[in-house]
Amino acid sequence: MRKVSCPECDEVVKVPDESKTVRCPACHTRIVEGGPKNDENDEEDEPRPKKRRKKAPGQKRVRGLIPLLFLAPAGFAIAGAAPFSSAGTQLAIWFGFGYWILGLVCVRAMYQEPDDGASAEAFGVWVMFHAIGASFRYPRLLAAWTLVLWLGIALICEGVLAAVVLKTLQQKPADPGPNAGGEQQPGAGPNPPPARPAPTPPRARTRPSPRTRRSPTRWPASTSRTTSHARAPRPTSGA
Repeated sequence: MRKVSCPECDEVVKVPDESKTVRCPACHTRIVEGGPKNDENDEEDEPRPKKRRKKAPGQKRVRGLIPLLFLAPAGFAIAGAAPFSSAGTQLAIWFGFGYWILGLVCVRAMYQEPDDGASAEAFGVWVMFHAIGASFRYPRLLAAWTLVLWLGIALICEGVLAAVVLKTLQQKPADPGPNAGGEQQPGAGPNPPPARPAPTPPRARTRPSPRTRRSPTRWPASTSRTTSHARAPRPTSGA
């Protein structure tokens, strides 16, 4: 243990061997080995708060609880209903487009943060593909929104394919024609168009020959044309 004198009040103060500073019990002056220091220097010598060390991107808190709890389950439910109904197909297309835009905006915003070490090559549309590998390295930071991004793309593709398939299945097949074969006999091909009936030629007007022309009716001289008004016989003079 060493002994030093206070420069203010000349009080002798004992300094432990493991310490280099001590305060005077009389005037409360801080005594440092090599000379005293004033109050301003005392404030500078006070222990500063430790600088908060930045955590690695993989150690950050989970970002994207909303997509994990709400958006992802709803997207998977719509994906399961899309192939079976037209309403599910339309929802898949609209929700897929919304998921894609939302995921792309959020992923690009995370890449542009200075603490995350954003790279210039990852900007643009290529950030979608770069985020796949980054999600395995930093799952807490990018995995949730990358899942929403690619789930939206999958919903769009599924909705378009389901719409085409459902439209094809809903079309009614044409009625089989007379040339179609039976169950054991193949058909003769597509039905030919019905044949149009041949037009009938106009009838020619024929004049009867003089031989076959009817002669006018001639009544006999003894009979009259009208029998109902026949004249009574005249009486003779000898009767």
